[in-house]
Amino acid sequence: MGIFIAGTSVLFLFTVLEGFLIQLIRKEKTRWDIIITDLNAGHILLWVLRGLFLLAYDLVSKKYSLHLFDGFSPILLFAIGYVFWDFCFYWSHRSHHSFKPLWAVHSVHHQSEYFTMAMGIRNGYLQALTEFPFFLPMAILGISVEEFVVVSSVYYVLQVYNHNHLVNKQGFLEYFMMTPSNHRVHHGINSEYLNKNHGASFVIWDKIFGTYQHELDYVKPVFGLLEQNQSLNPVHTNLNPLLNLLGFKSFNNRTQIKLINQYFIGFAGAVLFLLLLVYVQIEKQWLFYDKSVLFLMIFSGTLVQGLICAGERWAYLLWPLYCLVVIINYQSFLLSLDSKYFFFSLWGMVISAIWSLVLFLKNKNS
Repeated sequence: MGIFIAGTSVLFLFTVLEGFLIQLIRKEKTRWDIIITDLNAGHILLWVLRGLFLLAYDLVSKKYSLHLFDGFSPILLFAIGYVFWDFCFYWSHRSHHSFKPLWAVHSVHHQSEYFTMAMGIRNGYLQALTEFPFFLPMAILGISVEEFVVVSSVYYVLQVYNHNHLVNKQGFLEYFMMTPSNHRVHHGINSEYLNKNHGASFVIWDKIFGTYQHELDYVKPVFGLLEQNQSLNPVHTNLNPLLNLLGFKSFNNRTQIKLINQYFIGFAGAVLFLLLLVYVQIEKQWLFYDKSVLFLMIFSGTLVQGLICAGERWAYLLWPLYCLVVIINYQSFLLSLDSKYFFFSLWGMVISAIWSLVLFLKNKNS
């Protein structure tokens, strides 16, 4: 689990750093509420379902593998695995844009109109489950789950990088790599850009199968969705596309921007993300009941933050109550758990709870 914790921590730090650089370099106001919504869209539920993905993959690999790559050197195996993974991802990604039930899951990733690294982390609750069938050929032909984790981890780092707000074009890399410029095209809802550039690390599959489009100097990509407005509530974010698919009325996405303190929600979102890293760290150590309680607490935290991002005044009072429950339940683990993430998250909850109370009283009197 160490590689997951380290990698996720680095990606999170880069996401936060980009938020500050947007203000310093681009002189644009950073929308921390959207960034935190991106982080909370999948969060711990997506993590748990990705774990089920890997368990199922491992089962298929051990029972049905043809072992075509046995005896290959580690370097050659990585190269084959990476290209194979990229090919499978292309068809998974393209299919998620082509079939309505899959699009209802994947559209969560595209809802945001704010193109930042956090969007690279943003995925729907069910994304891991709908992707699974497309990667089965890797398990059957002989890519083990350990090798799968390595190559997919490299991609997820590139995925976050390719959503950054600061890098323009990257010279010769544009011809064969999925760069931020090429991926901006994928997220554009302009007619020139719709359903283009489905590749992961490379654009070679897009060029072979006719879905490639470079970013045009005279057409600035417009981000978001054609069919609905984005929501800052993670439950609405995930359920609205499914409700629309089934013909039901979606949740109201009203947002009172004036009631959102951008720096508070950024800080509170960081605290909750630290608690997610705690879950990743203890996942194999704790009993099922203890993990389940922590899972529910973290998931509940994303819901409370969704209400704050939606501008609900009373949610500023709900957050300190939430923090109190978490602290009471888990402060005792500080004595037995060697986790700097736990230590910082709990102290962060104390600070954010006080901050939230101050904002509640301020909003109440305004």
